[in-house]
Amino acid sequence: MKNILVLTDFSENASHAAESAVVLAGKMHANLLLFHNFQGFPVTPFYAGGALVVDEPAWINEESKNNLNQLEKRLDPIADELDEDDRRPTIRCECNEGNLAENIKFIAAKKEIELMVMGARTEDPIDHFFFGSDTQSVIQNAPCPVLVIPEKNEIKSLNKIVFATNFDRADVEAVQYLVKLGKLFDCDIEIVHVVKDEEKKAGKNEKEILFKEQVGKLKYPKLNYHRENGNDVVRRLNYLCKKNGLGLLAVVHHHNSLFVRMLRHSLTKEILVKQNLPLLVFPSK
Repeated sequence: MKNILVLTDFSENASHAAESAVVLAGKMHANLLLFHNFQGFPVTPFYAGGALVVDEPAWINEESKNNLNQLEKRLDPIADELDEDDRRPTIRCECNEGNLAENIKFIAAKKEIELMVMGARTEDPIDHFFFGSDTQSVIQNAPCPVLVIPEKNEIKSLNKIVFATNFDRADVEAVQYLVKLGKLFDCDIEIVHVVKDEEKKAGKNEKEILFKEQVGKLKYPKLNYHRENGNDVVRRLNYLCKKNGLGLLAVVHHHNSLFVRMLRHSLTKEILVKQNLPLLVFPSK
C-alpha cells in the first residue's frame, strides 16, 4: 500500500497541512505516515580535557510520540468524514533523531512513499530558524514529489493546477502524475511556459514541439498548454494561479530547472516564505 509522508514540527502550519494530506490520501487510496524529526543533545567538552556525551533524555522521544498521537486524534474526524468514494486512510506515527534529509531518505527507501507533505514556513523569525531551512532541504533530497501547503490555503478541493515548464525531460513524467491527480479532483491542468522578451523572437524550438506532442498523447480533456509573456516569472505564475480561484502551482526541481532559477530569484520569499498557494515540487529523478 502506498503512503503519504507528512512531515510535522507540531506547529499550526504543519497540522494544517496534515489535514489536507488526509483528503489527498482518501482520494489517492493511500495511507498516512506522520513523521517528526528531532535533534538530540550534541557532544559537549569535559573540564578534564575529554568529552562528555550527553544522553538523549527519554522525555524528548516520549514528548514527540505524545504530540504525534494528539495530531492523529485531530486528523481522525477528518478521515471519518471523507466522501464515500474515497478510502479512509490508516494513520501511523513515527519519530526519529538526527538529520532530516537522511531520515526521509531512509523512510522513502523502506516505505512505499507516494508523496511528501509539509507546511510552508511563515515570516515569524523563530519559525524561519527552526523550520524554514528544512523546506529547501526536503525539496532538494526527496525522492518523490513534495507538496508544500501555506498557512491560509488547503487541498480539500482543487479547481486548477498550473504547471510551469521549461520543456526539461522530467517535465513529461511530472505532467503524467498531474493528470492522475487531475482525474481525482476533476480539475483543469494548465501547462505554462513563461516567455521572456529575449525569447519572443526565437519562436518555438524542438524541445517545445516534442514536449507538446508527448503531452498531447495523454489525452486528458481538461489539459491545455500555452505560452505566457512576462519577465517576472514568479509573479506571473502566482497571478495565473489566483486568477481563477484556488490553484496548485507545480514545478520540477533539478540543477538547471525553472525552479532552481526561481529559488535564486529576488522573489524567493513570495514562493516559500510569503507563499499563498500550494506548491508541488517534483524531483528530477
